[in-house]
Amino acid sequence: MIVDTAARSNRNLLKAFYFFFYGANAAVIPFLNLYLARVGLSGTQIGIVSSVFPLVLIVAAPFWGILGDITRRHRRILLLSLLATIPFLITFTFTKNMGPLIVLMIGYALFYAPILPLIDTLSLQMLGDDRNQYGRLRLWGAIGWGVTPPVVGLLSNTLGIRVIFYMYVLLILVGALVVIRIPRFEAEIDKPSFANIKNLMSRPSWLVFLICVFLVGICSHVLEHYFVLYLDNLGGSEITFGFSITMASISEIPIYFLVAWLIKRFGSRGLLLSAFAVYSLRAFLYAQISIPVWAIPAQLMHGPSFSALWAGAVVYAADQAPRGLGATAQSLFNSVFMGVAATAGAFLGGLLYDLLGLAQTFRICGLIAFAGLIIFLLFRGRRNVESGLYSFTKKW
Repeated sequence: MIVDTAARSNRNLLKAFYFFFYGANAAVIPFLNLYLARVGLSGTQIGIVSSVFPLVLIVAAPFWGILGDITRRHRRILLLSLLATIPFLITFTFTKNMGPLIVLMIGYALFYAPILPLIDTLSLQMLGDDRNQYGRLRLWGAIGWGVTPPVVGLLSNTLGIRVIFYMYVLLILVGALVVIRIPRFEAEIDKPSFANIKNLMSRPSWLVFLICVFLVGICSHVLEHYFVLYLDNLGGSEITFGFSITMASISEIPIYFLVAWLIKRFGSRGLLLSAFAVYSLRAFLYAQISIPVWAIPAQLMHGPSFSALWAGAVVYAADQAPRGLGATAQSLFNSVFMGVAATAGAFLGGLLYDLLGLAQTFRICGLIAFAGLIIFLLFRGRRNVESGLYSFTKKW
């Protein structure tokens, strides 16, 4: 595939943005529940504060996505959103009470909501017919996610855990500078209509996709956000957790690198089915960890679960979207996975943490992910069996 100089430059800018944005998130998100525990919040209180973020995303992500499609100002909204998250996270360092923390989380989530759908939409617009190459861009987000946590873990050990918020600000500002240089990609000139939105939301394949993403998303968010507390309870340190995140990021690299081949061979649906299966297995494996050092190799399952799900879902959503509704479809996927499922996961994780402990919580989440796998597997039936797990298993 021949890529001209301008296209190569645009791809490099998008790679740089993914690197700095996910690096910034890796400085905060994996350590946030640990921070909340360190300032004195209980498991249930952590669940409440954590659930606010995805709860806001449920409404905010579709709103921003539709606004971006209507105005065709994807890049400007992206830049505004990046900068607007900064004051809310910085203010986290000045309070330990649940009430103010909830308010700050609402503000942070409101402006965080459009970032992922918009950058993925810009990437898909730039790629055009080569959307299967999305993984080559998103790969740099995995690298950024892997590089940051060990550094943050070391700094938090010496400077205190509040350093996570300052690292976020530094990296997000660099990401904002990159966005300024990203040109507009107007591959889709049609503006969305309510009829097209209604058509998308009434499509059975789309609704089943969202239901299954919701179920597996519950498992995903419990694993991602409560694993640090699990290690902490087992006697692990921020350094151990930081390196476990690096191992998880390393596992993402081959998945994103091979996404184009995987989707070409098995389809985005086949990739999603494999991700759902690995999520279920991953949850049961996590429940068996008894010493912190085992967390590092166990994190190798992160790539075949999260990365495969994300890449498969982004391409699946793009394929399902009517013309002109690229950001809308991506924002709806984000709303369900990062919003509805994360809210349910935060409440369920916090509740089960207090009642049953995290090992049993992970086992329950494994069963929930397995339910999502079965529904997605059975839905398509004989008419579309060639794009399903039967074809996937046969070819594999």
